Amino acid sequence: MQSPARRLLVEKSLTSVIYLLSVLLFMCFTIACDGPYGESENLETGFIKPPDEAKPRVWWHWMDGNVSWEGAKLDMDWMKRVGIGGLQCFHAGMRGGPPGSSGSPDTPSGRVPGQVVENYYPYMSDGWKDAFAKSAAYADSLGLELATAGSPGWSETGGPWVTAEDGMKKMAWSVTYVEGGKPFTGRLPEPPDTTGVFQTSTAGGVLGGRARGQNPPVLYKDQKVIAFRIPDAAKLPAPVITASGGDLNTQALSDGDLENIAIDLPASEETGGISWIQYDYGRAVTVRGLIFSSVIYASYYNGLEPSYRNGSPPTSFSLEASDDGINWYDTKAKIQTGAPERSVSVDNVNARFFRFVSIKQPPYENQIIRRFERPAAPPPEVIGIKELVLRGEPTVHSFEEKAAFANNSWYYKLPTGTPGADATVKTAEVVDLTGNMDEDGNLSWDPPEGLWIVMRIGYSLTGAMNRPASPEATGLEVDKLDSAAVRRYINTYLAMYDDAADGLVGERGLQAIMFDSWEASNTNWTPLILDEFKRLRGYDPLPWLPALAGYVVENAEESDAFLFDWRRTIQQVLKENHYEVLTRILHDRGMIRYGEAHEELFSTMGDGMEMKQSADIPMAAMWMVNTPGDIEGVYFNDNQESASVAHIYGQNISATESFTGGPRYGTAPWDLKSTADAILLSGSNRFVIHTSTHQPITRGPGITLGVGQYFTRNETWAEQARPWIDYLSRSSYMLQQGKAANDIAVFYGEASPVISQYRNSYPAVPEGYRYDYVNADVILNELSVKHGAMVTPTGMEYKAIYFGNGTEKVTLPVLNKVLEMVEDGA
Repeated sequence: MQSPARRLLVEKSLTSVIYLLSVLLFMCFTIACDGPYGESENLETGFIKPPDEAKPRVWWHWMDGNVSWEGAKLDMDWMKRVGIGGLQCFHAGMRGGPPGSSGSPDTPSGRVPGQVVENYYPYMSDGWKDAFAKSAAYADSLGLELATAGSPGWSETGGPWVTAEDGMKKMAWSVTYVEGGKPFTGRLPEPPDTTGVFQTSTAGGVLGGRARGQNPPVLYKDQKVIAFRIPDAAKLPAPVITASGGDLNTQALSDGDLENIAIDLPASEETGGISWIQYDYGRAVTVRGLIFSSVIYASYYNGLEPSYRNGSPPTSFSLEASDDGINWYDTKAKIQTGAPERSVSVDNVNARFFRFVSIKQPPYENQIIRRFERPAAPPPEVIGIKELVLRGEPTVHSFEEKAAFANNSWYYKLPTGTPGADATVKTAEVVDLTGNMDEDGNLSWDPPEGLWIVMRIGYSLTGAMNRPASPEATGLEVDKLDSAAVRRYINTYLAMYDDAADGLVGERGLQAIMFDSWEASNTNWTPLILDEFKRLRGYDPLPWLPALAGYVVENAEESDAFLFDWRRTIQQVLKENHYEVLTRILHDRGMIRYGEAHEELFSTMGDGMEMKQSADIPMAAMWMVNTPGDIEGVYFNDNQESASVAHIYGQNISATESFTGGPRYGTAPWDLKSTADAILLSGSNRFVIHTSTHQPITRGPGITLGVGQYFTRNETWAEQARPWIDYLSRSSYMLQQGKAANDIAVFYGEASPVISQYRNSYPAVPEGYRYDYVNADVILNELSVKHGAMVTPTGMEYKAIYFGNGTEKVTLPVLNKVLEMVEDGA
């Protein structure tokens, strides 16, 4: 939540927003405002009767195939009466979701084979298309802007027409130790083809279909074979492994299988809940890394409500070492439970015995838990450990996150790793053996003297599926780093709507596509990723590829620098090959793109400003909270990010998915106004109300989405909504005039987006000054100096750049550009 000072500022501002708008109106009457209307008399007319550009849109959810043209017509007639300017049609399937998920309990079943249900038409069935075609034509006749989501459900760009070859991908690899000095001929083990976000783990990624019994396909393709030399001592001997309790399968601890449990490790009552696994190597060895994978069973919550995916809060472990198995010392290596896998570097610890020890957690006490806050909890009674591997090879600290297999919000806060780790991979000794392996995986090679690791590298599917869609509309998310796959996706999707809307797609009928928040989890590979890396970074990534699997190349600092470059490449390729391709294709059809990015932090793939940059209407979200007048900083910053994009790149309109969350019934303008005012204060000037669920039948209270405001023609105050909508429209209209007067450009770095760097906090900008967020692209390509100010081609003027959160490290081109602007008088 925001600081008390910030909240006080916001609350003061909320109470005076009408006064501020009236002052702005007076000023615009006194001195002509630049904007769509320009002259004061036109401003007065526009304020009294706001134009369509200023009117709110609504999200119009068609739920689980429960659709009727008659109901759609009644919905649109009511929207037109109360002053709505457009509707964005989502085709959601909420029934049958996982326990605890939001659903639509008011929908009829409609899923019993052979059963005929009134107004039930599956997605893209003849009845569904008939209703949609009539709706598109009717919206056009009423002057309502009609949009649909970028996929069935609301996230992201996926569907059953996406082939396995076009699905989202991640790197997969296998490792073979080879002794040099003699010819090697043998079959390299095939990397795992498991569909999931990391190696053999099925965790994550499959957010849509698997919960409804739809298993995504399996795919594996080879890309490269490389080899690199390691010291002989880096390959550790087989240890004798014991544990404080539980049935231990020692082979399973290091078999690479992230699905099967090697041991259910119970807490030891004798040691106050502390448990351990011990390794005896028979002689002194040097450990340089630790790999750990686990799961905590939710049944061991001791009554705590299970509110975390895949179990409970993290449990911490430390690695201890001993020369005699009696006297132990701390290696300083710490790790927590978490899926799918975690890694830490160890600083060249030489010992015979090593012990993996759980750290006792503070006792759980009853607490008031607010949104986004995790409670303290007792250590679980049992931890299921899947993998526990001590490595002799120097290991990249948290490589799973640094290589974009897993989510991370604060990249620079991840430790660099132990600076003393020796025996690292040398780029000069990395050998490309791709041409030495045949199509069956057989490798022929004459390795030089020494011990070598051969990595067979390819890709498999993350399994991400569009969600939450009905079963017939659910399929793979498209590979968003592959421009050809994205083109195939969107061209197929638009062709489906050409058919469904009887060709009324473009400047009339279906006019826009809305791309909701990123909820497609992580991806870190695409078939042309190595070429894209060379193009964007200017060097060959091949000698550095071992770092993606956790091997330190050259040293910890340079490995981290390469992984930063890898993540940055993914960000830029996502911007170019997904969002910009989508916008170009839509523009070719006479359509526009509404575009959100991360919203609340679903994933930190991509840079939020870059994801919104090519959108015709950059968009954010603002959820309702239970305390009127309160806001969540992450949403305020998401909106400021969108407004910054509109200011800098010239879209003028910045939209907000408004009033998400909250009760399905019972909200009225009195409850909504403080959130609406926060939206306006954050820089937004178009409301997109979440949600106006399609009502296929007339009887109330009707169908709901299960989340968001209940704003439909069946609401008790539906026919009294016009003054409320006029307030939103008039406020938006005034804020669409002129240009923003923001004094400061806040640079949030290049590692992760605004909502990561400022989750529930704000830049330390003095009170009374407004600011825009800027990223590297803005600094490098949009800012120049004029009369001592930093200006953009769209007319924004900044008196200063503030290096805020995320700027602990800054790339040289950005620093050089800032220096150049200072030398030019900024």
